[in-house]
Amino acid sequence: MMSKLLIAALLLSFAQIAVARADCDNAATDQERAECIGQELRAADKTINDLYQALRASRDDAGKAALRTQQIQWLKLRDQTCQSASKETDREKWFANLLTDFGKTVCVVRFTNQRVAELTAEQAGAASAPAAAPAPATAAASASAASEADVYDLIANHKPSNGKWYFEATIDVGALAKISESTIFIGVQGDGAGNTGSLQAIRKRNAGDATRNIGIAVDLDVGKLYLRTNGAWQSQPGSANAPDLKLGRPYVAKLSSSVSLTGLPDGVIDLNFGAKPFAYALPDGYVPLDKAAPIRVAQPM
Repeated sequence: MMSKLLIAALLLSFAQIAVARADCDNAATDQERAECIGQELRAADKTINDLYQALRASRDDAGKAALRTQQIQWLKLRDQTCQSASKETDREKWFANLLTDFGKTVCVVRFTNQRVAELTAEQAGAASAPAAAPAPATAAASASAASEADVYDLIANHKPSNGKWYFEATIDVGALAKISESTIFIGVQGDGAGNTGSLQAIRKRNAGDATRNIGIAVDLDVGKLYLRTNGAWQSQPGSANAPDLKLGRPYVAKLSSSVSLTGLPDGVIDLNFGAKPFAYALPDGYVPLDKAAPIRVAQPM
């Protein structure tokens, strides 16, 4: 009887896991997408640890020391670039805190994916050739570092601290999914206030999806941010049920991507601060953020 109950419980558990994963195929809200990206990050984090341990086991003492130095340098570069350093020692709490800031989340996704690729390539090389200790200086230069020409952030010229302003981002989801799986943040970053906005997860399964328009209305007079997707508001501008912004802080509009924006075909990702007509009508009382084109800013290496 006990065995039957145990089997039934296990089957129920597996079914619940399957449902959770299936939900990620149709995640419709920022919170659902963040939860699914969190699952991916935790899995990738385990992959990094497994690859690291496998490589370490195949090396002599000098090789192990060099690999450890390489890993430490990668972590420092990630935390410096993504502003993800924390005194939190509990890994699960660290993930939970990270996922509350979508801008930092996208940055960590980028570094994590790049590190998985690096260690995977290193393991493949180690399997076909005698192990050789990587030079620490080379590791520091290459650890999750893309070309200087690579761009991951699009940032507005204007950085207001009051008023009501609006901008839009348009993503050709199907086209981008065919090019690369991407995690994208669209919103604002405040001085000492973190990132607030929308989190988008573009995966291979989205190759047939239509273009997606994300509208951002920022009210710095009352400290609220309002989001709409393809014209449908999550919360109507002026309502209290919307993400909070800190009053008196300057905020900059931005789009951050986990994959390089350099070389993407025209129209795959478009950020409109008001230089051309918006896809949807401005909400009452709001003005375009800026009529200047966005500045392309590469992440510091």
